[in-house]
Amino acid sequence: MKPILFLITLIVIIAMPVYTQDDFAVNLNSGYLGVGWNFPKEYEYNFGLSISLLNIGMEHKPTNIGFEFSPFYSWTAADATDLDNEEYSFFNLNLYWNVFTLLEEAVFFGTFVSVNYLFVREDVFWDKYIFTAGGHIGFRINLDKIYYNLISTEIGYRNINGIGKYFVGIKIDMAAFFLFLLYAKSEE
Repeated sequence: MKPILFLITLIVIIAMPVYTQDDFAVNLNSGYLGVGWNFPKEYEYNFGLSISLLNIGMEHKPTNIGFEFSPFYSWTAADATDLDNEEYSFFNLNLYWNVFTLLEEAVFFGTFVSVNYLFVREDVFWDKYIFTAGGHIGFRINLDKIYYNLISTEIGYRNINGIGKYFVGIKIDMAAFFLFLLYAKSEE
């Protein structure tokens, strides 16, 4: 039964019209360097630094709905008592809807939801997570079927291991950041 089901699925995939693939764009990014502030400040997790590597995903161009996945995310809470070292997450998913885009889709504005899970330090922490929901605005390079995000600003709600906060964050593409630093250094 399984080989027949596989064959039917393969035939359907091959028979799909080719023009439907024009509706999708690939999201690609070398990774982000980020900084964020969480409010109110009477609890821990008020300030954090983050790094993600190799973000990849897809976006449905007519609806501007998409997702990004990163296999590596490092987060440091600079003022937390139980997270005074970096932690690494290996399940990082971001779902978004860019409500509108401007300048041939180079500027985007919309909503998003992201989850960071499977944190590791010395052990795997199955109970630790970061859930974030809010709005974002940013700039990207549009190469027809490839979107490359350069910089974005986020605002919304964040839940870190059961502690809910509001947050503001900025993240920039690592490659663009280092190229900008090299350019600035060469201009001196």
